[in-house]
Amino acid sequence: MYEALLENLKLAPRTCGVTVLARHSERYPILSDEEVFTVGLTENGIAMAEALGVELRGRYRARRLGSSPVGRCVDTVAAVGRGAGWKGQIQEEEVLSHPFQGEAWDQRHSYSPGEALPEAVFALVDFLLGDNAPGAGEMDFFCTHDTVLGTLLEYCAGQWIEFPENWPNFLEGVVLWRDGGDFCMAWRGEIYSLQKALRLNGELERLKGCPAD
Repeated sequence: MYEALLENLKLAPRTCGVTVLARHSERYPILSDEEVFTVGLTENGIAMAEALGVELRGRYRARRLGSSPVGRCVDTVAAVGRGAGWKGQIQEEEVLSHPFQGEAWDQRHSYSPGEALPEAVFALVDFLLGDNAPGAGEMDFFCTHDTVLGTLLEYCAGQWIEFPENWPNFLEGVVLWRDGGDFCMAWRGEIYSLQKALRLNGELERLKGCPAD
């Protein structure tokens, strides 16, 4: 369920807007390679996403709503939006898809701290953080896949993501915000600074709209 995501939201200062990157809600089992891109949400998965939206109603105004192009991710954002009373259009974003992040995901365990981020990972970070930050009371809400969420955690939070030990659950996600000159990310009750990863090879300076402090 989404309780862990709500706990992460509590770690963000209320004076900051937040960006959420969450795994999609509960889906039907994937039984073949063909179904990877076609399997949809269960009825319970839709209800779960709507219930998360109800929890967010009145607490945050939606600024950007985005999703992997896969239907279960789009449907998750739509259900959260219904529950929250958000009216914004959902943008389908390739950078949130598994094919875009797949090579970085496959190579995640060979990455060492101090190396430059793969371009796909930087593109993901830039998409999430490299625009004008949400203001107080605003939320950017994005939906993706377990592997994309795991890629971000591996490269930018030093997490070792393996199934089933610490695999991202349905509707679990990270919360990101900018606190002064630092970029912060909350995951499972811990706050991680992204500054070290982003400063490699001038990557912090490359973020659109976010000059280094």
